[in-house]
Amino acid sequence: MNLLKLMNVKICLIGKGIVGTSFLQLLNEKKQSFKQKFNL
Repeated sequence: MNLLKLMNVKICLIGKGIVGTSFLQLLNEKKQSFKQKFNL
């Protein structure tokens, strides 16, 4: 039971990591387009 719980936690953390990175990438792209739009 404990092993299964540990695996679920690992999967959850990996999932959050993937979501976090894609969110940061999206934010970065938004920032880039914003800079281009206003020639900063």
